Amino acid sequence: MNTDPIAFYSFILADTTTQLQLHQTLIYDTVKINLGQGYHHDDGIFIAPRSGIYGFALTLAVSSSGWASTEIAINGQKYGRASADGDDGSHGYGTGFALANVNAGDHVYIRMNIAGDPVLYGDGRTSFSGWML
Repeated sequence: MNTDPIAFYSFILADTTTQLQLHQTLIYDTVKINLGQGYHHDDGIFIAPRSGIYGFALTLAVSSSGWASTEIAINGQKYGRASADGDDGSHGYGTGFALANVNAGDHVYIRMNIAGDPVLYGDGRTSFSGWML
């Protein structure tokens, strides 16, 4: 039985200011940890190396005039959700977390729940991570 740890931590390095479409996958381009090599920074998708219970976390940071609504998706199905709303001159922050029974080969990613043009702040403030329990 393989007991090697599986965990990843990724974030957006530069502020993202482009139009984001409904169900567009967010791509976290900076990877600090990728034990098990399940996270793919080129398309933003985590592919589970083994079946088991996983925890997934996401953080969002938007500009003072921005708004974003995202969801954790597993094989195209919504599993969790997080939103951030910046107003009154201050940045908006949001977090989301989910525990899921994931099968080997399942795709887990963060996608836009509503289309929009938020400024997603980078430098580690918008992140996606996961680990097998």
